[in-house]
Amino acid sequence: MFRLAHVTDAHLGPLPRPRLRELAGKRVLGFTNFQLLRRRKNRGGLIEALVADVLEQKPDHTAVTGDLVNIALPGEFEVAKLFLESMGAPADVSFVPGNHDAYVKAIIGEPERLWGGYMRGDEGLTDNDHNFPYVRLRGNIAFVGVSSAVPTGPFSASGKLGREQTERLATTLKSLDGRGLFRILMIHHPPNAFGVARVRRLTDIRRVADAILEGGAELIIHGHDHKLERTEMVGNGHRIPVMGGPSCAGGYLVYDIEGGPGAWTCRAALRSRSTDGAFKVTWTGDLI
Repeated sequence: MFRLAHVTDAHLGPLPRPRLRELAGKRVLGFTNFQLLRRRKNRGGLIEALVADVLEQKPDHTAVTGDLVNIALPGEFEVAKLFLESMGAPADVSFVPGNHDAYVKAIIGEPERLWGGYMRGDEGLTDNDHNFPYVRLRGNIAFVGVSSAVPTGPFSASGKLGREQTERLATTLKSLDGRGLFRILMIHHPPNAFGVARVRRLTDIRRVADAILEGGAELIIHGHDHKLERTEMVGNGHRIPVMGGPSCAGGYLVYDIEGGPGAWTCRAALRSRSTDGAFKVTWTGDLI
């Protein structure tokens, strides 16, 4: 059995004290939102308790699907680096960025500089001219990470893969087919549009969905919506379970994967923090 922990949308706090010039444009809206709403959700040692519980589950690997920071102040990236390190070494933790990790154009390149080890593929499996998609093989599990993180204007939380990355994604997924692998696609934004407002979805969602269904996968995991979501994608002979994790305030997911080609099983469990501070299983479901 292979056990995968799936953590997403940590939105780590507290925020560093921003300079006045750093709150220009979109950041002032995000700063206000954090102070009024998001700051309260991660109180009481939530993040520390969540990390401790993840480690207690002894996962074979941990996937983090974006939005470690809030408004992408320079100091936030250092805090997020410590968070990733607390989850495990880069070889044991795979990360893909979210829209908050690319909140403004001024910080483009900062995630790669500080978190790069957590979002690079295994040598020889990824086109070295591009960061995404990347591929990591852990036993008979293949992790494919893509980036939907792009800077956007105020009141927008959309994402985009772009034509080139999307074409590489289809090629990458197809190249892994027929090798006895359980392919897990990691993405921040949901790859389908069920219940997602236009300003929060992938702007090239149709192209991305076509690429996924062309290449195939056994499981897709994402974040972004801050709630437990279970959907699926069907087409081109593929039925692919799609699981969205809640923000860390709502817990995290654990997947137990067994079997082999044509006989895979995958069971998901949501672990949430109860009133006594402990994390407990609050939902389970068979995905395959």
